[in-house]
Parts: sequence; structure tokens; C-alpha cells
Amino acid sequence: MEVTFTSSLDAGQRQELLTLFEISFGKALRNDSMLTSMEAVCMVTHPDQGLCGAALLEKTACGIYLSKFAVAPAMRGDGIAKLMWEHLCESYPAFFWRAHRENPFSAWYMRRSEDWCEQGEWCVFWHGLTQDEAEVATEYAVHRPIDFVS
Repeated sequence: MEVTFTSSLDAGQRQELLTLFEISFGKALRNDSMLTSMEAVCMVTHPDQGLCGAALLEKTACGIYLSKFAVAPAMRGDGIAKLMWEHLCESYPAFFWRAHRENPFSAWYMRRSEDWCEQGEWCVFWHGLTQDEAEVATEYAVHRPIDFVS
């Protein structure tokens, strides 16, 4: 498997990424607006399967936001999430993200975050943030619009 970071996508990569997100989350995206504030995307490709994992990072006023973290359902359990996580932490010393309280992957996130908090329907996690930065990031995350159609 190959891990790459990019800050720009061609039309084919863009569509492949959006398709991966929809398949991985099992929901349709409302739109592709998260790509307009893209800082970078970490992509994992398999020689036979193509794009099998991606982590989308967005630049926000309060820091780097891990907007999407997705692994193709057929490839789960193959270490792709761990591989992406290691590359994210090496490349970005500080970032934050959220997951719905009902998200079955929240326990995985809890083990990898430096800290987290629950607020409303969301769990907000962070890596490399000070407590003050985490408070600002939490406010941003809980008020951010939902990217998927319910």
C-alpha cells in the first residue's frame, strides 16, 4: 500500500475521494464544499483495489480540522486506518475532529486522541492542542454543519 499527501486533486481523484466517503459512511454527501477549504488529503492506495483510505484535512480559523477519515468497507481490518493515522500525526502536530456520539469508531478515536469531550450529539477529539485551543476547536466542531444527508 502507498500513502500520499496532496493539496490538490484532479477531477478523477476528486470523484474517487467523494465516492469513497459516501461508501465508507453509507450516506450521500450534501455537497462537496469540504473540498474548498482543503488543507490536504492523505490517501492510501492498494495496487489492486485503488483508493482504499483517505483522511481529509481542512484549514479553519481555529486550526486544522480532520473533516473525514474513511476506509473502504471491504478493506477494513487491514491496518489502513492505523497507517493513515501514523502519517497524519507525523505530518500534522495539531488537529481536531468530531464524531457522532453513536459512531461505532469513537472508541478507536478515544484511544488515539490526546483528549476529547462530549457536547450535545458530538464527541470532539484533538491531537496536539492546548486546553484553550481545544475549547475553541470544540465550539467550531459542534456548530459545524453536517456534511451528509440524513
